[in-house]
Formats: sequence, C-alpha cells, structure tokens
Amino acid sequence: MKEDFDVIDKIYKLCEKKGYSLYRLAKEAHLSQSTVRNMSTKHTVPSIYTLSMICNALGITLSDFFRGAEDISDDEMLFLSCYRKLSPERRKMVTEFLAFLEERDLETGKRKQYTVH
Repeated sequence: MKEDFDVIDKIYKLCEKKGYSLYRLAKEAHLSQSTVRNMSTKHTVPSIYTLSMICNALGITLSDFFRGAEDISDDEMLFLSCYRKLSPERRKMVTEFLAFLEERDLETGKRKQYTVH
C-alpha cells in the first residue's frame, strides 16, 4: 500500500511547508483531532471529503494536491490562496492586471507589440 503512505507523506510535507502542526491542520480544516491523528498513527488514508478539507486548509485544491503543489513557492501558494478567496469580478481584475504587467493581450494571449514613433 505504498500509495497510501504517499498521500499521507504529501500531507505532512505540505503542512511542514505551511508551518502547520497536526493540531493546527485539524483546526484549520475543521476536522477532529482523532481524524488527523489516525492518519499519523494508523496510516489511515483520508477520504476524498477529508482530503478536500485538508487541501482547503492548506490553500490548495485537490487538483493541486495530486499535481504536486509542494513544487509551488511560498509566494505562489500565498497568491493562489488569496486569489481563490476573491469574487469573480475581482479575479477578473487581477487577471487583467497580470496581463498588463506581462504586456499580454487577453483576447489572443500574445505579447503586445509596441512601435516607437
């Protein structure tokens, strides 16, 4: 059951990166202490629901978790966490601002070309 331990190990690595103890993880994820403790002591694999709650507490999605969110820098993790809390209108504003900073056209995705007169 190597896969089981990989899920748990990944949770530990993400907690470590975020600076969370297991107690803090349980509190932030709105899970009981026993649920989190069982993952640790009995190597109980969390259900999808529990894993989803853990991911929310860590500021990532389930998709991020399985893609390898441990490769995301702390700044990127903070940005994603904040971005996901925004309303759709504010997300659009952030996207437009980032496109402006990168000088990309939102319609085409291509870099804008400027000519000097």
